Amino acid sequence: MQHMIAFLEWKAMWWTEEGHRHLDVRPDIADSIHTYVAKQASINLALACSFQMRWQSASETKPQDHEQDGNEYTGDVNKYGVAEFDTDID
Repeated sequence: MQHMIAFLEWKAMWWTEEGHRHLDVRPDIADSIHTYVAKQASINLALACSFQMRWQSASETKPQDHEQDGNEYTGDVNKYGVAEFDTDID
């Protein structure tokens, strides 16, 4: 999780640095490119912030009990992708 946040922050910085490069184009095109670069940096920072808040709140949440109707989730998935439950009745 931390790798994703670090990557998104790095990518935002990369966009920002690319946006400060001198471009040998008309001023209107340069403005459009700078606007695009700023938007990309903003998107990456917003994603990093969003992920950090969601993952932080998820790690603070108490794990839930996986028992339902006397069946305990085993963590296994059958060949159809359906969760399997231990249905042993004592």
